[in-house]
Amino acid sequence: MARRWWLGLAVALCGSFSLAAAEDATLSQLRQRLANSEAAEVVDALAEVSALGPDGSSLLPEIQRLLKSDDLIIRLSALELLEQWGPAAEPAVTQLVALLDDPSLIVKHAALTTLQAIGPDPAVAGPRVTALLKDSESVIRVDAATSVLAWNLQARAAAIETLKSALDDERASVRTAAAQGLRLAGADAVPALKEALKFGSAATKTAAADALGDLGSVAAPAIPELLATLEMESPVLRAVAVRALGEIGAQPDLVLPKLNVQCACETAQVRVAAIEALGRFGARAASQSATLATALKDQDVSVRLAACDALASIGPASRSALESLSEALKDSEGVVTIRAAEALGRMGPAAIPALVKLLDQRDYSILALQTLESMGPSARPASSKLAELLLAADDAPKRSLCLAIAAVGADPKVAGPALKRVLADEKSTARPAAAYALGRIGDHTAIKDLTNAIEAEDPLLRLATAWSLLHLDPRNPEYIKIAVPRLIEALDRPEPSVRLQAARALGELGTHASSAVPALVKTLGHDDVPMVRIAAAVAISRLGSAATPAIPGLLSLAESPDVEGRRVAIYALGSLGPVANAAVPTLKSIMTTGLPGERTVAAWSILQIQQDSATAEMALPLVLEGMAAESPEAVVQLIRLASRVGNRRPDVRKVLTELLDSDDPALRAAAAAGLNRGE
Repeated sequence: MARRWWLGLAVALCGSFSLAAAEDATLSQLRQRLANSEAAEVVDALAEVSALGPDGSSLLPEIQRLLKSDDLIIRLSALELLEQWGPAAEPAVTQLVALLDDPSLIVKHAALTTLQAIGPDPAVAGPRVTALLKDSESVIRVDAATSVLAWNLQARAAAIETLKSALDDERASVRTAAAQGLRLAGADAVPALKEALKFGSAATKTAAADALGDLGSVAAPAIPELLATLEMESPVLRAVAVRALGEIGAQPDLVLPKLNVQCACETAQVRVAAIEALGRFGARAASQSATLATALKDQDVSVRLAACDALASIGPASRSALESLSEALKDSEGVVTIRAAEALGRMGPAAIPALVKLLDQRDYSILALQTLESMGPSARPASSKLAELLLAADDAPKRSLCLAIAAVGADPKVAGPALKRVLADEKSTARPAAAYALGRIGDHTAIKDLTNAIEAEDPLLRLATAWSLLHLDPRNPEYIKIAVPRLIEALDRPEPSVRLQAARALGELGTHASSAVPALVKTLGHDDVPMVRIAAAVAISRLGSAATPAIPGLLSLAESPDVEGRRVAIYALGSLGPVANAAVPTLKSIMTTGLPGERTVAAWSILQIQQDSATAEMALPLVLEGMAAESPEAVVQLIRLASRVGNRRPDVRKVLTELLDSDDPALRAAAAAGLNRGE
């Protein structure tokens, strides 16, 4: 067999050459069709090129030619395609800038949005775009102002003024675009939006309030103006204003009582918005728990749902609402019952007695079990009851009980014997779950039991035992050797939870799982469950240079509609370091046109890939800006990067000095270490 290694290689190469030939033939046919004199044929061909995604960008010269077509539909279709390609369409920037003088309003608008997607060198497109701030059409002025802010051009003040004026445009689409553009100005937009709240029309006030909410904490200076709008008659405006107050999340002593009043509004839309806003304050809104408990009995189901979610966000601090949440489990709407159970799960140990009691009630036992499972380790005090039920249960619920025991991290001495009994029962369908649970709870006395099941006929049981052995002894080379092929195989399992755990386990193995790169790339591009794709991206980020083949897949995810997936993919590209150099153009584009959080992660990632002075000058300001909005764990990473790349820069040292007064000890320690590094 060893002498015939070349046969598989030859088959693989022939297959690759055949695939490449087929791709060349497809592109050649499309190239001919794009040159067709029939407009309908060209538009159809453009649609097929679009379906190819980034692979179609080799046809860029043909698409550039079509930008000169006399047919409006062809030009617009070509522009849409270039927008889809983003940074890959950069060679067309000069033509796109020329189209900014096109007599067609639609073409000018499309050219501007395409330039925004490409993120060109501001020196090339900036002067012409800045000139469009004086265009006769407000649509174009708003597009130009948005580009000025995204590219940080010198006309920033004029762009803010342009967008501020557009908040009064008679067209709702223009007002919305103006508000969205102002988001890019951050704190600099707040004065203009405050003025709009004072003197604008109802529609303008609504757009301004919406934009302030999206700006988050930096919009705190606008709180008085937002509170003033709560006296307005328009329920739509009041709903948007209370949402904004929740998103800003500042001055709770002033804001929370006002939100409480809105919870009694006769309009359900306002009540929902006010309750959701209370929830965004988290534990700081614990004083409003009684109001939220009352809302659990509201006649409107959306209000009851919002109350469940708000109490869940407040968490253990709202334990005074435990009885009301328990009653809500009997709600006539099943979705309220589920959300009430989820809220109970967020209450921590205080909710366990009520949930354990529900385990003995037929109508609520499954819901209680799922809730305990969702609570994780905080539900560990329920270990004895879960083990007791596992020993007494028929085979059907045993799987669920095993998974719950695993999730809560039950005491091995309490739950281990019951799990071993299930694992030893060759007739039980719950054996894989029992094997998995033994690993999760860390029962080292079960290693012999797991080893005995490692070659079972059930592939899911083989996977679970391999995973558990690896979990119990992660440095054992024999377990790694056994586990990696089975984890790769598990990425094709029909159960999303199995695929998710397999991807996570491969990530934990790091470079030991380098042989899993092809399978992880496949999962990244084709799995239909977002969380599994995200887990695959995280796993790839830990594989170092072996993950180079995954970079195109990560780039695709970074530009996908999946918001959470984009953020993880951007992070993964940075984690790979210099081997991801091909991602730099995309990351630069995201730094200028992405959502605020994505821009921060893109700046972090690009500095992980290349740390020259020009890159630092471009990316560090975004890193510093992001420290005000990210989670403490993320901020620690940002601090370490900023102090490593620019520890002698005045702006870096200023931010680090301010963080020395943080309430979070981890942030204070990281800031101190960063400052010491520069001394």
